[in-house]
Amino acid sequence: MASLSHPTPALTKTFRMKRLSTLAWSLLTALIGANAQYCSPNFSNGCSGWNIMNVNVGSSFNWNNTDCTVWDQTADMIMVNPADSIPMSVTDGTWSGCTVWVDWNNSGSFEDSENLYHNYVGGDPSFTYNFNIGIPPATPEGAYRMRVIGAWGSDGFTSGSSNGYGPCGSFQYGNFNDFTLQVDNSTAVADVVASPETAFTASPNPTTGRMTLNFGQQAPKDRITLESMDGRTLRAWNGTTAITLDMDLSALPAGLYLVRNTADQASRPLRIVKQ
Repeated sequence: MASLSHPTPALTKTFRMKRLSTLAWSLLTALIGANAQYCSPNFSNGCSGWNIMNVNVGSSFNWNNTDCTVWDQTADMIMVNPADSIPMSVTDGTWSGCTVWVDWNNSGSFEDSENLYHNYVGGDPSFTYNFNIGIPPATPEGAYRMRVIGAWGSDGFTSGSSNGYGPCGSFQYGNFNDFTLQVDNSTAVADVVASPETAFTASPNPTTGRMTLNFGQQAPKDRITLESMDGRTLRAWNGTTAITLDMDLSALPAGLYLVRNTADQASRPLRIVKQ
């Protein structure tokens, strides 16, 4: 039986170097691809005076612009939970709109279905947009890219705008910033257990139409709101003093909604399901 010959040290070294080179190239290619896969909008006439000045999300994230030409803010993480409806505000410069996307499927692009907000009001020298963003209830834990565009004379989303539109569109003036939205399931709404004194429940839940909210022993109920997952207020009840409140959701599409007791800032919104 013929014996197997061993490779020489030189051949072994060459093989190892080739293997390491291949691995290094693969890692470098993956890294470049991961960073380069997101296309960017362009602003042909610059950003000074029309840029995003401030972004607030919830009660713990507050970002202020220092250089409107620097768009990569992905090191800044915005912590959220699945099914949250979170207040957000964006202050833009002169006569600029506001647009927000989140790449929920981590595809490296922003689809129309991933647009969370777009509006154009504008003002001089600035305007602050206040709205809520909804986190889909089944969102897996992980990091998601958020893109915020402040474009002069455009809501940044509606096709056909002469001043530009789209997450990678061509705009006249303005800028954009990319942040990281970090979804954390560990403190999700379902994990919060209320005490009997602050119980806030709904029955039946899920419901096909009518349901009753029970506020337990909570005292102030200045304003109760029913919200969609994208932050829109669908109904509101002001100044109720009752322990229970009857609601009829028959006219609403099936899906997930949030009920919020704005008088109790410590409580999380209550999730309800319309079948």
